[in-house]
Amino acid sequence: MSKRLRIVLILILFIFILFFASLFPLPFEKNKKVDVVILPGESLDEIANELVGKGVVKNGWLFKFWVYYQGVDRRIRAGEYVLQTNMWYTDVLKKLEAKPKKRYFHLIIPEGFNLNQIARRIGEDTPFSPERFLYLANNFKDFDKYWFFEGNRPPSLEGYIFPKTYLLKEDMTEKEMIKLMLEQFGKEISSLNLSKLKERGITVSEWVIIASLIEKEAKVSEERPLVAAVIYNRLQRDMPLQMCSTVQYVLGWKEKLTEKDLKINSPYNTYLHKGLPPGPICNPGLDSLKAALEPANVDYLYYVLTNSEKGTHTFTSSYEEFLKAKKKAKQENSN
Repeated sequence: MSKRLRIVLILILFIFILFFASLFPLPFEKNKKVDVVILPGESLDEIANELVGKGVVKNGWLFKFWVYYQGVDRRIRAGEYVLQTNMWYTDVLKKLEAKPKKRYFHLIIPEGFNLNQIARRIGEDTPFSPERFLYLANNFKDFDKYWFFEGNRPPSLEGYIFPKTYLLKEDMTEKEMIKLMLEQFGKEISSLNLSKLKERGITVSEWVIIASLIEKEAKVSEERPLVAAVIYNRLQRDMPLQMCSTVQYVLGWKEKLTEKDLKINSPYNTYLHKGLPPGPICNPGLDSLKAALEPANVDYLYYVLTNSEKGTHTFTSSYEEFLKAKKKAKQENSN
């Protein structure tokens, strides 16, 4: 064998070793334990990137090939896994097919959900107890641990469970879940100009109640400040708010309210009682909380739903204009 041929073969072998080392763990490489968290709903690409980033596997593409080859893509469960760096691909798959050290769950709380709706969602999407959540939310005692409850003792946590997608560990308690949600509420409202509370002469409790009304009454974001203005204008004139959403809160939900429904005996019924209801009627999002701090500078006192598909309203300053808008809306919606 010529010298030149030997050099070529040595180079080929060296390149092969480098290529092999880029794809597979080598015997002399040290291993260390690493925690890998796979979140609910993560794609295979995201999982592969996480494993490569933590040094568990060398090549994300080859990992995905083995996943599909062995047909385990649907058997990887969200959770926390204890793996090692420089693992063989088949060993990683065995670990990911096994029960994770801790399971994780996504809980999606939409804007405008009330406590009962949140409890139902907890029962549907997580292993946590909806009954325990409701009991703790309706019998909350740890007000002193949260700055936004200073001088404010609401009858329940209605209004203070911030709407968001939460990542919950399976070993979390319902009390810890509520703590997470209240901390998120405090974090979110810290981004707002809370000096407006003093300017408007309202308490945190009143602010959250108003925001909850806005959340249920306004269907499109740009109308939230307008609904807020109507609320403040009617309160200043000592007019009843007369908002269907407050009656719906008492009844649960009805497709259409009757005249009898509007006379239901409840302190939440703003057709019968002037002023704000005794507590929030849902858990408002940030846009509604902001609108309750910064209402539009308008003199509107009324509004009527004029486009049921888009959820938009016509706002008026007088009752006569309101009746005209209501009549026009009824004619257009009947066509």
